[in-house]
Amino acid sequence: MPSKASFSPRAFLPSQVLAASFAGAILVGSILLFLPFSSVTGHTDYIDCLFTATSATCVTGLVVVGTGSHFTTVGRTIILILIQLGGLGIMTAGIFMTMLLGRSLSLRERAIIRDTLNPVRTKRLPIVVMYAVIFTLITEALGAVILYPAFRPIVGSQKAYGTAIFHSISAFCNAGFSTFDTNLEKLGSFPSITMTIMSLLIVGGLGFFVILDLISGLKRKVTGRQLKRAPLFTLHTRIVLTVTVGLLLLGTFGLFLLEEGHLFEGMDLSDSLSDSLFLSASARTAGFSTVPTSSLSDASLFFLTLLMFIGASPGSTGGGIKTTTFALIVLFAIARMRGKSHVNVLGRRIPERVINKSLAIVSLSIFMLAVSILMLLVLERGNQADPSFMQIVFEAASAFGTVGLSTGITSTLTSGGKLVIILLMFLGRLGPLTIATLVATQARTAKYSFPEENVMVG
Repeated sequence: MPSKASFSPRAFLPSQVLAASFAGAILVGSILLFLPFSSVTGHTDYIDCLFTATSATCVTGLVVVGTGSHFTTVGRTIILILIQLGGLGIMTAGIFMTMLLGRSLSLRERAIIRDTLNPVRTKRLPIVVMYAVIFTLITEALGAVILYPAFRPIVGSQKAYGTAIFHSISAFCNAGFSTFDTNLEKLGSFPSITMTIMSLLIVGGLGFFVILDLISGLKRKVTGRQLKRAPLFTLHTRIVLTVTVGLLLLGTFGLFLLEEGHLFEGMDLSDSLSDSLFLSASARTAGFSTVPTSSLSDASLFFLTLLMFIGASPGSTGGGIKTTTFALIVLFAIARMRGKSHVNVLGRRIPERVINKSLAIVSLSIFMLAVSILMLLVLERGNQADPSFMQIVFEAASAFGTVGLSTGITSTLTSGGKLVIILLMFLGRLGPLTIATLVATQARTAKYSFPEENVMVG
């Protein structure tokens, strides 16, 4: 007979509380979107409401109905609140509110913050949470102020306020939702809009702890408190910045070369490069697009799939396996090919447990994505839209990476296909290791070990 302690809320792991908070927000959001006041027609299929609520809470951006044309102002406000909660982390937002009421954080709440934000430094967590929320709100407000005059000639003065706020929050949270049914495809000629949104999504994708470390390092440099020969920034920050810039450049020139004789044929060089740059930045979890994704070649779609799988950085509003995980896997492979037993980077040695964690993240991610793609291929066999294999792979990767880019098949998916995408978005937002923790039993120290025997591999 189980003890009473096993039913106590204190018995739940932080990862379980985190998953339950996201699931609860999705459920409440879907019910609110299902109510008549949320849609223009007064009716939305519940599966579409559940899909939209999941996409918003998991800051993905995949849509089955037009955000601007189908939902009312109330409906769009509900979506925006879900995006903000999902971007900050629902538990982080809740804990921030309790801090405003003057209550100190418990050890359990600190553990939840670590699971939600995955900080590099876990000291002074209350201050970190406070800074994270304040920085988010200030950045989103600044983005809205810049976007307002840019949207005013397009939607008018009255709608410009709401449009600017919506896109600013959606961009910083890497959600990819837009009040325009064609996303930003008709706004590529407005650099004040595209550059502002791209800047917001890049900052949001870096992660708050990188931003905090950048500010702290520069402050020490200016005030003369920086130690000689000591790195200005942490190893985490340096890896994130290096990989982010590298992938941004690789994605830009890769897309430009792949689409030069296809989608970009006949376009000016500056327009082609700017569209390539925007799509490269957006593909790693934002989901905004200034070009029709459905018109891209299969080579470009596969290239974008790889970028979506990598995703943003730890502690950010984005998804994917994360830039640091990708970097450590590459460094691990290089070290092993050179016969080295340790992974060294920028004058530091990476702990073996971190390498093992990276390998587990990639392995679990590939497994979950592969199973989901197989399920979609089976469920969509009788679909009249007849999505291709590449379209299904792209859609699944976009959902798992919480990106939101689509070739246009989202609304044509069967109910079963939509449920698979919903599950993928949920898994992608929580992360594979969090999911593994949810299903794993409590670790026990073995009292014995089996004899070792070699197995051929490779």
